[in-house]
Amino acid sequence: MSSSESSREDRHLPASQRRIQQAREDGQLARSRELVHFAAAAALLALATALGPWLAEQALELTAAGLRFDRAAAFDPQAMAPRLSWLSEAGLHIVVPIAAAMALVLAAASVVVGGWNFTLQALELKFERLNPIAAAGRILNWRAMIGHLRMITVVAAMLGGAGRYVAKHAHEITNLVHTPLASGLAGGFAWVAGGITLIAAACFASALIDVPLQIYQHLSQLRMTHQEARDEHKQDEGNPHMKGERRRRARQISRGRMLADVPKASVVITNPTHYAVALVYDDKSMGAPRIVAMGADLLAAKIREVAHAAHVPVLEAPPLARALYKHGDIGGEVPVALYTAVAQVLAWVMRLRSAVRPPAPPVIDVPAGLDPNEAAV
Repeated sequence: MSSSESSREDRHLPASQRRIQQAREDGQLARSRELVHFAAAAALLALATALGPWLAEQALELTAAGLRFDRAAAFDPQAMAPRLSWLSEAGLHIVVPIAAAMALVLAAASVVVGGWNFTLQALELKFERLNPIAAAGRILNWRAMIGHLRMITVVAAMLGGAGRYVAKHAHEITNLVHTPLASGLAGGFAWVAGGITLIAAACFASALIDVPLQIYQHLSQLRMTHQEARDEHKQDEGNPHMKGERRRRARQISRGRMLADVPKASVVITNPTHYAVALVYDDKSMGAPRIVAMGADLLAAKIREVAHAAHVPVLEAPPLARALYKHGDIGGEVPVALYTAVAQVLAWVMRLRSAVRPPAPPVIDVPAGLDPNEAAV
């Protein structure tokens, strides 16, 4: 068993949305040629049924206009060129709108399965496509063989139906030669419409089979192995090691910004060793004190170190430090329930700045239920 066949047998997982989108970008879409064939036959049938008499009338008028000329025009070479130009323009006015409508129908039918997609990836030159061995493998694989057999079956059904139809209406075809031009054209359009109906019926039956088959084959080709699914998951979620490294760097950046705000703090409240919370307050621009930095253990020690270096007052108030660390957020205002306790600290800071001798540390009262140690007890 070849490695490619083994790889196909290992593809048990359905294609992910990312894989389907990547296939679309590469120009790989489910397409049904049988549906396009049916759309073409149906459009021709509608054209022959709805516009057959009108087309016959226009054909007669153009034919009559082309054959209607006098002796002078027949012997004047300069007169024929404008006449042919006018006849060509009149014919184009009839044919071009019909051809444009047919093109729109075929374009719409081609994108019904798989949807609209514009990409230049499919136009890229890939030298592996020029490999005759690989090309033979694509032609002789089982999916291609099924497609060839289906096409042969459809063509045989069309030819058989057309042969029976012609044999059944052979006498009508023969009689068309002996009928006047107007009635012959009308009868010819009716006969053509009947033949197109048989072709459209065969195309419709083929499209009913081909559309779901093409969708199934497209999704089957995009099926994934367990390893491909794991690799894609790593790409989507990120490599765990790299993800952890990004988080570590983000914490370092956040920690650096936080420590840079400590020298601007009005006071740092400590546990004294486990927690440290830096507060800033300006009565002219703030409605309430804000937390600019806080941390535990090693980070708390670093906050205290930066505060001492910047001559920021440090107050040991373990219940308040724990309560602020538990209920506060960096960058946010202190909790309303701790306003009174923080006000006592700020009053102590004001006395510290104006006093000759350092004042005694205040006894801070924290409302019941806010100290996590108290709740644990």
